[in-house]
Amino acid sequence: MLFLKFGANESLDKIRNVKRNTYGVDEIVYSFNSDGFRSDEFSNEHPIKILYVGCSFTEGVGLPIEHIWAKFLNDMISKEIGVSLPFFNLSVNGASSELLTRLIFTHVNKG
Repeated sequence: MLFLKFGANESLDKIRNVKRNTYGVDEIVYSFNSDGFRSDEFSNEHPIKILYVGCSFTEGVGLPIEHIWAKFLNDMISKEIGVSLPFFNLSVNGASSELLTRLIFTHVNKG
Protein backbone atom coordinates (compact mmCIF):
# COMPACT_ATOMS: atom_id res chain seq x y z
CA MET A 1 0.00 0.00 0.00
CA LEU A 2 1.31 3.44 -0.91
CA PHE A 3 0.66 6.47 1.25
CA LEU A 4 1.63 10.00 0.35
CA LYS A 5 2.10 12.41 3.17
CA PHE A 6 2.35 16.15 2.81
CA GLY A 7 2.89 18.80 5.40
CA ALA A 8 0.05 21.25 6.00
CA ASN A 9 1.64 23.99 3.90
CA GLU A 10 2.35 21.63 1.00
CA SER A 11 -1.29 20.46 0.95
CA LEU A 12 -2.60 24.03 0.97
CA ASP A 13 -0.23 25.01 -1.83
CA LYS A 14 -1.45 22.08 -3.93
CA ILE A 15 -5.09 23.11 -3.37
CA ARG A 16 -4.40 26.77 -4.14
CA ASN A 17 -2.60 25.95 -7.39
CA VAL A 18 -5.37 23.80 -8.87
CA LYS A 19 -6.99 25.44 -11.87
CA ARG A 20 -10.75 25.38 -11.42
CA ASN A 21 -13.42 25.99 -13.99
CA THR A 22 -16.04 28.28 -12.58
CA TYR A 23 -19.04 29.78 -14.26
CA GLY A 24 -20.22 33.35 -14.18
CA VAL A 25 -23.66 34.42 -13.01
CA ASP A 26 -25.10 34.40 -16.55
CA GLU A 27 -23.48 31.17 -17.71
CA ILE A 28 -25.83 28.73 -15.96
CA VAL A 29 -29.44 28.91 -17.07
CA TYR A 30 -31.88 26.45 -15.60
CA SER A 31 -34.74 25.81 -17.97
CA PHE A 32 -37.23 23.00 -17.44
CA ASN A 33 -39.76 21.27 -19.66
CA SER A 34 -43.48 21.24 -18.86
CA ASP A 35 -42.99 18.17 -16.61
CA GLY A 36 -40.37 20.01 -14.53
CA PHE A 37 -37.24 18.30 -15.84
CA ARG A 38 -34.09 19.84 -17.28
CA SER A 39 -34.88 18.24 -20.60
CA ASP A 40 -36.45 18.72 -24.00
CA GLU A 41 -40.21 18.25 -24.02
CA PHE A 42 -40.99 14.55 -23.87
CA SER A 43 -42.56 13.24 -27.05
CA ASN A 44 -42.86 10.01 -28.94
CA GLU A 45 -42.28 11.58 -32.35
CA HIS A 46 -38.60 10.84 -32.87
CA PRO A 47 -37.79 7.26 -33.93
CA ILE A 48 -34.65 7.15 -31.74
CA LYS A 49 -35.05 7.92 -28.05
CA ILE A 50 -32.45 7.80 -25.29
CA LEU A 51 -33.56 8.39 -21.71
CA TYR A 52 -31.04 9.68 -19.18
CA VAL A 53 -31.86 9.15 -15.51
CA GLY A 54 -29.91 9.99 -12.38
CA CYS A 55 -29.32 12.37 -9.51
CA SER A 56 -27.90 15.92 -9.47
CA PHE A 57 -24.82 14.83 -11.41
CA THR A 58 -26.98 13.80 -14.38
CA GLU A 59 -29.41 16.69 -13.87
CA GLY A 60 -26.42 19.01 -14.14
CA VAL A 61 -26.76 21.07 -10.97
CA GLY A 62 -24.21 23.88 -11.17
CA LEU A 63 -23.47 23.34 -14.85
CA PRO A 64 -24.54 24.91 -18.13
CA ILE A 65 -26.66 22.37 -20.01
CA GLU A 66 -23.95 21.73 -22.63
CA HIS A 67 -21.54 20.62 -19.87
CA ILE A 68 -23.81 17.93 -18.40
CA TRP A 69 -22.34 14.50 -19.16
CA ALA A 70 -25.67 13.19 -20.47
CA LYS A 71 -26.17 16.15 -22.83
CA PHE A 72 -22.57 15.83 -24.00
CA LEU A 73 -23.08 12.11 -24.68
CA ASN A 74 -26.41 12.77 -26.42
CA ASP A 75 -24.75 15.36 -28.69
CA MET A 76 -21.87 12.98 -29.46
CA ILE A 77 -24.29 10.18 -30.40
CA SER A 78 -26.27 12.62 -32.57
CA LYS A 79 -23.09 13.65 -34.35
CA GLU A 80 -21.95 10.04 -34.81
CA ILE A 81 -25.22 8.85 -36.36
CA GLY A 82 -25.88 12.09 -38.26
CA VAL A 83 -29.30 12.62 -36.68
CA SER A 84 -30.27 15.28 -34.15
CA LEU A 85 -31.61 13.44 -31.11
CA PRO A 86 -33.87 15.02 -28.50
CA PHE A 87 -32.41 15.25 -25.01
CA PHE A 88 -34.70 13.32 -22.64
CA ASN A 89 -33.51 13.70 -19.04
CA LEU A 90 -35.53 12.43 -16.05
CA SER A 91 -32.85 13.28 -13.49
CA VAL A 92 -33.69 14.72 -10.09
CA ASN A 93 -31.37 16.28 -7.52
CA GLY A 94 -30.97 13.85 -4.59
CA ALA A 95 -33.14 11.17 -6.17
CA SER A 96 -33.20 7.62 -4.86
CA SER A 97 -33.22 4.60 -7.16
CA GLU A 98 -36.81 3.94 -6.07
CA LEU A 99 -37.94 7.44 -7.14
CA LEU A 100 -36.09 7.14 -10.43
CA THR A 101 -37.73 3.77 -11.10
CA ARG A 102 -41.17 5.29 -10.51
CA LEU A 103 -40.36 8.24 -12.80
CA ILE A 104 -39.22 5.92 -15.58
CA PHE A 105 -42.31 3.73 -15.20
CA THR A 106 -44.66 6.73 -15.17
CA HIS A 107 -43.14 8.57 -18.13
CA VAL A 108 -42.55 5.53 -20.33
CA ASN A 109 -46.14 4.38 -19.79
CA LYS A 110 -47.42 7.86 -20.73
CA GLY A 111 -46.10 7.15 -24.21
